[in-house]
Amino acid sequence: KNRFLEFDLLRSVAVVWIVAIWHLTNYCEPSSFFYQGIVYSKSCREFTLIMLSLFMFMSGLFTKIHCENLIKETKAFYIKKFLRFYPLYIISAISLYFIPKYITSMTFFSTVKSLHLSFFGFANLWNLAPATLWFMDLLLFMILLTPLTFLKSNKKWLLILSIYGILYLTHKIFNLLDYRVLMYMPFYFLG
Repeated sequence: KNRFLEFDLLRSVAVVWIVAIWHLTNYCEPSSFFYQGIVYSKSCREFTLIMLSLFMFMSGLFTKIHCENLIKETKAFYIKKFLRFYPLYIISAISLYFIPKYITSMTFFSTVKSLHLSFFGFANLWNLAPATLWFMDLLLFMILLTPLTFLKSNKKWLLILSIYGILYLTHKIFNLLDYRVLMYMPFYFLG
């Protein structure tokens, strides 16, 4: 497989910013200088939106497969993603559910239901994703939808736009959906 060093570097910068800078504010006291400087700084928030969008775009860009055998390629894709992404994601989710209860007064999952929904990448669809894992939950949901991109162009875009439309209406009518699903989903599929 050909690797693009420039894209890997951009994705790495995005990950470092999101994890090492932005998400550290989840663990800071609201009065701390770090929290005040990151969370309440307009330029830092805007840069974070750019980094999140960039990472989502890059994630979508490198998952495109043009295949002859849709079932075979879809199965191979899910196995590869399961082995790379899912075990660490589940460990993170379980850790964020149990550990903060015993160490601090912080809670990341409001209910066991939100934990279970996160296991399948659906917590954002009910606006129950935890602060730290909401992006990974969203990424898992996008991974579940990725085989749509393996289809021929006409069917692919019709299905993706239909799903986006349903999600948009769900958000507007029932206010269940985390707005960030609608915000970042286009970046993934345009990648």
